[in-house]
Amino acid sequence: MPQPFIDNRLWPLLSQRIRIPAYTADAWQAWLRPAIEYPDTPKAWGTNSTWNAVRAVVQWHAVQDRTLRLWGWPTVQAAWTAQGGPTWDPWALALVAGAIDSTTAVAEFDTPHVLHHPLEPGLALWAWAALPHVTHWPDLTGLAPLLALDAVLRSLVSPSPRPAHPHFWSAWAAWVQDPPPQPTDTVAVWYPASLFTTWAQALATAETLITGIPATMPAARQLSWW
Repeated sequence: MPQPFIDNRLWPLLSQRIRIPAYTADAWQAWLRPAIEYPDTPKAWGTNSTWNAVRAVVQWHAVQDRTLRLWGWPTVQAAWTAQGGPTWDPWALALVAGAIDSTTAVAEFDTPHVLHHPLEPGLALWAWAALPHVTHWPDLTGLAPLLALDAVLRSLVSPSPRPAHPHFWSAWAAWVQDPPPQPTDTVAVWYPASLFTTWAQALATAETLITGIPATMPAARQLSWW
């Protein structure tokens, strides 16, 4: 498997969100290097520190997935899929969801943040927040995620008068006042969900080989220390 690209923003995120083990950003980068180079080959990971770091990340990733389900993300994705819309990368929403309550999520649009820039991985947060306001879906057939989201946002009608404090609708107004995105515009994705899933599968396979008993959840026995 080719070595995946890892954005340097990941290391501070892990150090902030995973307290056990309480590694620094540099420590996360160092200990995970063997697992990034050989993501599906645990025997090549070497030290216990690398194994422990991978276990911690896999557990944290599983928590993000459960949080997305609690926020109703599968329903949101299903609604877009039913309209021929894109399959979203939901992990920016998961990171927001891990820090705040769903009832105040639209307040995340109050602050300029990398997760909410249209060319950063915040499109799922927009898709989640916009869905309750969609009354008429435009044709999304064949549109890239950024273009599909733009089409839906431009189809929305804001309340009148708009609420006084900045929130989703003020961010929406800024979006629709800008020129539409171009087909060549791309969205940066820096949460390596596929890598974390590969690690979970590798851990589960390794546990089966060690014990002869299939794991009932990703790395179930290996995560017992957590």
